[in-house]
Amino acid sequence: MALKTKAGSFSLVTSLGNQSITGLGFQPEIVLFLGSLTTADAGPTGDFHMAFGAATSSSDRRTINANSRGPSVQVVDAIRACRNVLCLTSYQIGYVNDIDYMLNFVSMDADGFTIAPNWKAPTAAYLIGYLALGGNDISNATTGQFTSAVSTGNQSVTGVGFQPDALILFGTAEDTNFETAANDGAYFIVGFTDGTNQGQTSIYTKNASDPTDTSRNITSSKVYSALTNNQGILQECSIVSMDADGFTVNWTTANGTARYLGYIAIKGNLRVAVGNTALSGSTGNQSVSGVGFKPNAAMFQINGHTVEGVTTHGEIGLSFCTDSSSRFEIGGNDRDALNVGLGTVVEAYRHTQSGKIIANYAAGSGGSGGALQDLGDFVSWDADGFTYNMSTASNALKMNYLVFGSGMMGQTLSTNRGFW
Repeated sequence: MALKTKAGSFSLVTSLGNQSITGLGFQPEIVLFLGSLTTADAGPTGDFHMAFGAATSSSDRRTINANSRGPSVQVVDAIRACRNVLCLTSYQIGYVNDIDYMLNFVSMDADGFTIAPNWKAPTAAYLIGYLALGGNDISNATTGQFTSAVSTGNQSVTGVGFQPDALILFGTAEDTNFETAANDGAYFIVGFTDGTNQGQTSIYTKNASDPTDTSRNITSSKVYSALTNNQGILQECSIVSMDADGFTVNWTTANGTARYLGYIAIKGNLRVAVGNTALSGSTGNQSVSGVGFKPNAAMFQINGHTVEGVTTHGEIGLSFCTDSSSRFEIGGNDRDALNVGLGTVVEAYRHTQSGKIIANYAAGSGGSGGALQDLGDFVSWDADGFTYNMSTASNALKMNYLVFGSGMMGQTLSTNRGFW
């Protein structure tokens, strides 16, 4: 059965009860989720919102969520949440104690999976993206959590139960518990590694700040990087090794308070590669080679920046893809250095593109979302990589990718791809 993959999207049912997602053609071993609080494809829409989650069963699931109000307000209202009993969640933008949806994971099914709202029906038919992986090329898949070391140096995480081929780290810099309703400050971090190469993107919006204090980071030298005030780094780590019962990271910047991270670990007779590319800045097809195999699933990251490292404005984009008709992208931006106390509105926006893998908008201005600058779609999986097409192009953006492909009979493979 090899590696089975399917990316797509569905609209939440606005009532309590199970909702089955069908048509995948196989029973998944793990499903990843994305959400941005839109009910249809949309360009810049008021309020920044990002949600990411994963599940392998009804008892193994985790999610993070970050949001910031705008542009109808003149005060920064930014929060984040992390949950270890849900596969995806959304707290109402600007309201710590209310929700738009909380999704339980019910089951993996022969032709898809089943979810169900927890406690409260979704407030609208929000569009949710997913990436499902299955087939007998996957022998192990799990989610978990750990607390960061409080000093620099190596930290080994054990209890995973196997040596991962692919690892995704995610978090919101939470220092209380991974099961936390919501706290001030919009932290959102997602990184991945194949054990040698790594990439991550992250954003931060300081709550109740004037002027606004927002930042972003995309890098190939770290697997996790949480930001803080004035484009600072709160904590960050790089991958050291994949181990027999987990993995080891090295904290190059540590925080004196232990903070919770979630992880997704996958193993099997499959090929995995993490790498990067720089968009050409021009329209037309662009091919990425050197992956070492023909992929059939990917997760992509951008942050609206052309160079690696921390810079101003909280911009981010994440997407899933399995073929030219199965992809889903969400993103947003939150503008830095606005004097909201002097009457300027917060410029925070989100967007969804269920038929694209790349979307980048200029920072908002005057209470309106910025113009489309970069838009790209998937074209093909190639023998040594993949091809995508830019229909709108203004910037040579950095883009990280995590790709999966079927393994070879009788051996487990993890193929590594170098970075810039």
